[in-house]
Amino acid sequence: MRHLMLLVLMFSFSVVAHGQFYKWVDKNGITQYSDQPPPPGTARAEERLNIKSGLAQPVGGRTNASASLAEQELGFKKRRAAEEKAGIERQAEIERNKARCIQANSKLKVFRDSPRVSLPDGAGGVVFADDAARQKGIDEAQQDINTYCR
Repeated sequence: MRHLMLLVLMFSFSVVAHGQFYKWVDKNGITQYSDQPPPPGTARAEERLNIKSGLAQPVGGRTNASASLAEQELGFKKRRAAEEKAGIERQAEIERNKARCIQANSKLKVFRDSPRVSLPDGAGGVVFADDAARQKGIDEAQQDINTYCR
């Protein structure tokens, strides 16, 4: 009895695998797909579709499955290495932004809280910041905080 059931099951799969499919346009202009021929009176002639079931052919029509699998695995390894490299670069950028954020917060604190802020004068000396220079430093620090502290 099991053998008979197995035989019927296998036969049913083979019928589906070799079935014919049709494509046609009905009276309303809608494209229809079916395994039955189109009804009489369709607006346009039917078109038989050759659909083969089973595994798809590899790209390039190659039939050597092991070569195709090796190519797929190589492509996968290349994509994975590129993703890991991009992840490392993103992490490094995040770390740089954290350091810049800390530096900007420190700069803002110095300009806001210190009564006398000394700045380099460019000639090796030091000058004390007036109110305009202090405000400029606060604005620059706030802009850096907005950029790097997210």
